[in-house]
Amino acid sequence: MGREDPYTGVFPDVDLTPHGAEEGGVSRRHFKITFSGGQYLVEDLNSTNFTFVNNQRLAPGAPLALVVTYHSDQRRPRSFEILIDGRKIADERLEASSRARFFDVEYPIPPDRLAGRTTITVRFQAAEGSEVPSVFGVRVIRKSPS
Repeated sequence: MGREDPYTGVFPDVDLTPHGAEEGGVSRRHFKITFSGGQYLVEDLNSTNFTFVNNQRLAPGAPLALVVTYHSDQRRPRSFEILIDGRKIADERLEASSRARFFDVEYPIPPDRLAGRTTITVRFQAAEGSEVPSVFGVRVIRKSPS
């Protein structure tokens, strides 16, 4: 979404020019909305005046992370790799736990793994002689700037 600019050849899919875009500070390429994993995602396209959602400024190009929710009912340690589209992003070892609980672990995603992608495949691959732990949920988040 943005506003058209015939001089530079910018014609966004959703043109906000008729709605006062230039006067309102909308960039030529301001933001995009995508639908993934059952939810809508808003991404700032490095706009001049920023993009805000619920009064929170979106960080353009903020790093992404994979958040995995595990259930710690493991009676023995588990060693495994985490892959995105067949390429490893992390090695993990979860220790045995006598107390059952849910917990999240965040794994940075290298930018090249998601560039231009709308879907990914996440795979957990057990190390030899080990098993993959109980995975309760997986999601990709945009990390806030520090």
